[in-house]
Amino acid sequence: MAPGSDAVTGSPDDPVELTRVSAGLADLLAGALRASGMPVTVVGVSPLAGDGGAALRYSEGAQLLVRRRDLAAARAIIERTDDAPISDAELAAQAEAAAGGDFGDGAVV
Repeated sequence: MAPGSDAVTGSPDDPVELTRVSAGLADLLAGALRASGMPVTVVGVSPLAGDGGAALRYSEGAQLLVRRRDLAAARAIIERTDDAPISDAELAAQAEAAAGGDFGDGAVV
């Protein structure tokens, strides 16, 4: 599926690309998503992984992956500016994404 596509295929738990950004920004966005209770995976930031060398990996950016069911809420989180208030719809989407998260480590959020 192309980045930004809204086509729904597969399981709601399948990882989908949220965005591709610089390595530093990827870490910041991942922190914001995790703080909202959303699991996120950052791919492509290690200078020791993959082919093509560090310059190629950094020029392509880092990929942020979220669960398909969290995609809309994740987009709302990363697109919101610090000064913008959270709308009721965004707050509801974040609450729904964070509700009942069982991460298999005994802690249920």
